[in-house]
Amino acid sequence: NSPIISSKPIKYDIIYKARNHNQLLKNQVQKNINTCVPLNSEHTYKNPEIIFMVESIKNICGLSIIRNYNDLMEFNIRKYQNEFTIAADGFLNTTLNKVDKIDSTEEESTK
Repeated sequence: NSPIISSKPIKYDIIYKARNHNQLLKNQVQKNINTCVPLNSEHTYKNPEIIFMVESIKNICGLSIIRNYNDLMEFNIRKYQNEFTIAADGFLNTTLNKVDKIDSTEEESTK
């Protein structure tokens, strides 16, 4: 493999996740990806321009190349789920309080 030299260096990071898989090691993945990026690029953890995401599940391996990963909230639906749960709990508590008030006024009016 001949080294790649780019006129514009890139800032990149590598994310490796393995589930039910122990054959492909993280350092092997990083070494192989590092040979594919331009030599003048920078491997950084803070604000990378490009993320190489490698996921191994059993005998399947996938590679995604993602721009602006941090801006996309890491594709993490759980971050939104927590906000939704808090909002739903607030709505539910407000609704239950209104029902309790209605019940108590009905009880008072029947006395």
